[in-house]
Amino acid sequence: MSLYTIVKTEFDGLKKCYDPKELARYSNGDEKLAWILFVDGCAILQAVYIRYGQDYNSKLIEWCPIKEMLTFEYSDLFLLENQLPFRLLELLTSSSKNGEKFMKAIKRFIDDTVIKPR
Repeated sequence: MSLYTIVKTEFDGLKKCYDPKELARYSNGDEKLAWILFVDGCAILQAVYIRYGQDYNSKLIEWCPIKEMLTFEYSDLFLLENQLPFRLLELLTSSSKNGEKFMKAIKRFIDDTVIKPR
């Protein structure tokens, strides 16, 4: 089963995380929104894994031309309109043999970037 098919199978549950009025803006149906969630989720996983995945050398990030893009993407992740359900990330990582590594990278990202009360 493809990752996109997994997202489509769980799509009704994912839609419950959004305001129905906002979902109505996608007049051409669930197919477009499912694709957007799939692509956005994959992009977030890639960016988080590049920065926090153990398989990547931190020196690679220092010279990598996508460093600036990742800096923008990390800050962009916290905009309200760019929030994705955590369940989507779980779905995208669940069928991967490296799913556990992805989840560890996500947790490191959250721990490093979420402001904790003092």
